[in-house]
Amino acid sequence: MASTGKSNYGLTPGEVMDTPIDYTTSIGWKQWEGAIRKLSDKLYDGSLDKMPMFIKKLKYRATATGWSLICEINGKCIFNEYGKITLDECIDNATKYYILESCGQMKETRDAQMSQQMLACIRNSISDECALKLENSCMEPVITIKKGTHEKTIEDGPTFLKIMISRIAIDSRSTLTYIRSTLSDLDKHMVRFD
Repeated sequence: MASTGKSNYGLTPGEVMDTPIDYTTSIGWKQWEGAIRKLSDKLYDGSLDKMPMFIKKLKYRATATGWSLICEINGKCIFNEYGKITLDECIDNATKYYILESCGQMKETRDAQMSQQMLACIRNSISDECALKLENSCMEPVITIKKGTHEKTIEDGPTFLKIMISRIAIDSRSTLTYIRSTLSDLDKHMVRFD
């Protein structure tokens, strides 16, 4: 029998991939729970030296759950090339899958669901100390979507990751700069205190 390119549900493979996950079903709920569970028993503390392992684990989860598509931003992978991706690029990317309908309701899309899964996974995998670094940041992972007179704001997973990486790297560099300047003044203090 010849293949018509349609699945059992009358949808093409591309349409199946774009169909939102039904979280009211047992399979949908298991998919959500598996995607958002923490990456490790030990929560990530927001330190620069542990960041590569955190990103590696998150990248593996992205591959296993299907987040990889939303993590490709202008041809760059956020896990490997996060320094080459700007915050504005992350926000622009998110506006492609967060769609506000003319009635003011957010349209449920698979990519928007993937973003929310990623966001929940990251939040479940970081310590309060790491979360506090992000809360004290002037940057927020909030995307504003407008349609006519309607406006909605929503947090985005890849944008949250970009801000988290930026904040941790900035904090670590400023700490390093402070230590270097303090060490350069050490000779003066040694002479002063004999």
